[in-house]
Amino acid sequence: MSPTHLRFLQISALKGLVLLASSAAGFAACELTDTPQISLSVTAAMVTGTDRTLRVQVFENGCVAIHQPTFYRAAGDYRLALAASELAALKQSISPARVQQIDRNERALASRARASGARLERFEGVDADIYLLAVGAGGIIA
Repeated sequence: MSPTHLRFLQISALKGLVLLASSAAGFAACELTDTPQISLSVTAAMVTGTDRTLRVQVFENGCVAIHQPTFYRAAGDYRLALAASELAALKQSISPARVQQIDRNERALASRARASGARLERFEGVDADIYLLAVGAGGIIA
């Protein structure tokens, strides 16, 4: 998926992972397992320094590990546990079918725009934050 698809990436899971990270303080710790099943990293483009990436990792047992970089007010490393129903909902919202729907939606929008004679433009910011979402055994989505 190209970087331009990220503006269409309104998946509730992505928003949910960022919300988990922003509200991580105060949650109970849990036990991390071997390999994260879902990983999200957001690298800030307009921040200098070595610690500029927010990381959220979700493990099979529902444990979530969050690293908030030093420029966050609540910088640090946190863990929280998702209930089984929350983990299932998260996995469903970023299933391959849901992610592939993003491409179908963009193609349909482009097709309608061409049919109406509208000029299509893509915008890519060179200083935009970098989002990387990986699901399963290292399969990178965006």
